Amino acid sequence: QGGLAALGRLDEARAAAWEWLQIDREHEAAALAYADALARLGAGRDALRAYASLAALAPRSAATHRKLAAMFEAKGESAAACSHRRALASLAPADGGAALDLARCLLAAGDWDGARAAADTAANGKDHGAARDAQRLIDDIAVRRAPAPAARIAEPRGDIVVEARWEGAEDLDVALVLPSGERLAAGAPLPAGRRAVELPVGQQGQSEWLALTRANAGRYAVEVGRYAAAGAKTPVHGEVRVRALRTQRTFTFDLQPGGIARLTEISVSRPAATYRHY
Repeated sequence: QGGLAALGRLDEARAAAWEWLQIDREHEAAALAYADALARLGAGRDALRAYASLAALAPRSAATHRKLAAMFEAKGESAAACSHRRALASLAPADGGAALDLARCLLAAGDWDGARAAADTAANGKDHGAARDAQRLIDDIAVRRAPAPAARIAEPRGDIVVEARWEGAEDLDVALVLPSGERLAAGAPLPAGRRAVELPVGQQGQSEWLALTRANAGRYAVEVGRYAAAGAKTPVHGEVRVRALRTQRTFTFDLQPGGIARLTEISVSRPAATYRHY
């Protein structure tokens, strides 16, 4: 059959291999020739089935696993391809190229840890070319797995800016009481020209800020409140930084569950602002 295929007589090669398989279903060479002929004739689905049958017949056939891996990769079926790449690496544990091919396959399948392990095997092998390429792949995996840099949060701006930070995961509310008695708080509906946004700062604490774009003359107050969560007993410690016009002050607080603290009153009289500390 190999001679017929080499001459390009693929239909005859396929027929001859098939006839031989009718005599001996477990004839490995005939099964391989039959699958190869189908693949070269473009009968991809039939070739895939023929190679799969051959893999079951001869599980240690590297040529069969290699062809199945390539066919599944061409079809975009990474998981199936990787099973054959893994078989190839197991059949030749000293073959750095097989380990590298497995690493690339696993990476395409989204198995980062498996890809790194296979790449490590290749990098530590005796095949210097595969080891070099594996190290590049390891570096690439490290870059692709690195967390994206946190988005830079714009510095809040306004005539009055209040920024609060506190320890733990308690839910606090920071409010700016306006001369009219209206409370400006994060998440609350705001009149035009005012904004309040709640922002996380990481797992070790919480942060909230609000900004009043234009502050008319008058007296303002900064308050921090804490919900009375069930089971909460210990106080929450934090600090509030207030910028009013050209002046800045920092105030600390310790809040019990259900507590509310007025930290300061700010008297705005342009171009300056003064604070009253509670």
